[in-house]
Amino acid sequence: MMIYKKIAHFVIDDKFTDAAFIQFETVNPGHNDFFLISNAKEKVYIKKTPVSIVNVKKIKKQKFLKILEKYDFVVFHALTEVHQQLLSVANEKIKFVWIGMGYDYYDLIVDNRYSLYFEETEKILKKYEIKNKIKLDIFKRFIKKLLHKKINKKDIIKKIDYFSPVLEVEYDLISEKFKTKFPKYVSWNYHTTSKLIDQVEDIYISGDDILLGNSATFTNNHSEVLGFLKNQELNGKQIICPLSYGNAAYAQKIEERGKYFFGDKFIALREFMPFDEYMGILSNCSNVIMNHLRQQGAGNVSAMLYMGAKIFLNKSNPLYIHYISIGLKIFSMDELYSNLEILDLKLTEEEICKNKNIIKSSSTFKAGLDKTKKLIEIVGG
Repeated sequence: MMIYKKIAHFVIDDKFTDAAFIQFETVNPGHNDFFLISNAKEKVYIKKTPVSIVNVKKIKKQKFLKILEKYDFVVFHALTEVHQQLLSVANEKIKFVWIGMGYDYYDLIVDNRYSLYFEETEKILKKYEIKNKIKLDIFKRFIKKLLHKKINKKDIIKKIDYFSPVLEVEYDLISEKFKTKFPKYVSWNYHTTSKLIDQVEDIYISGDDILLGNSATFTNNHSEVLGFLKNQELNGKQIICPLSYGNAAYAQKIEERGKYFFGDKFIALREFMPFDEYMGILSNCSNVIMNHLRQQGAGNVSAMLYMGAKIFLNKSNPLYIHYISIGLKIFSMDELYSNLEILDLKLTEEEICKNKNIIKSSSTFKAGLDKTKKLIEIVGG
């Protein structure tokens, strides 16, 4: 019998928040309170979650901090700067859980923040940073003035009891960087993939185009792939590049480069579009190239695998290591660079079926609920 626990969730305005709300409310109904620390009055990506918006200035007030003590435990969905600030002053007797999203912990894995970028992408990033330095400095000064305290992220993490990164292998990569106390591992995921899999159940790959990247973020390392492909014979294949989500200036740069190299064979998706229309485009892509050095876009990759596409990932990407370990048929960027003809090959029916079964078994909504229930039992026990 499930014993309900009173849980406070601190979330960000992100599409994953609604998935968290559904999972926790299904397993722990009526015992979850969601908070969004923000100076903005309107939400952009949160659609279903009933969140209480907390002004940044209030998070260090004793009245608010006292409220947290009535919960069995507190969950931080992403360890943002304001979440760190809250942790720095919260009662240490409270149990804290950190559900990582990727971007909020890769600074703990890599020694140099530019380690996630290849040479050409690093150049683009540095030019962007120089151009926007004044704006960034103003923002940092604003946050510092508002919160009055500079904190050390590693020190803050010592106050956390449990940590759930996207992949278990990432937990090992981070924990080994800590010589002192580090949160215990607990497995949990947003399981947005289960809904996505249901939506693509009857969609099959019918073309041979190339899907490049998942967003307009620098960690996609688009430039290196474009530089490689420009000197190859693509046999009429189009390059589809989703750039509707992320950094607008970077999206513009990649679109310009793609158009310069490939003309109308490069299709930049700059605007959000209806799901059916988007999937209609993706169903023509039998090749998916994700040149990230960190885990990113796992849901999109799983959906494309489920539809029968070939996936190319960098061997340094923990997602590649994870997929290989669970038996999925995928390819490395090294294989692509050494043999471009691989783009013309198709997965066998047996390989597609095996990929579908593995993804289906690990991505069901029930699997997500089981993980949620177990997390509550472990942390709240």
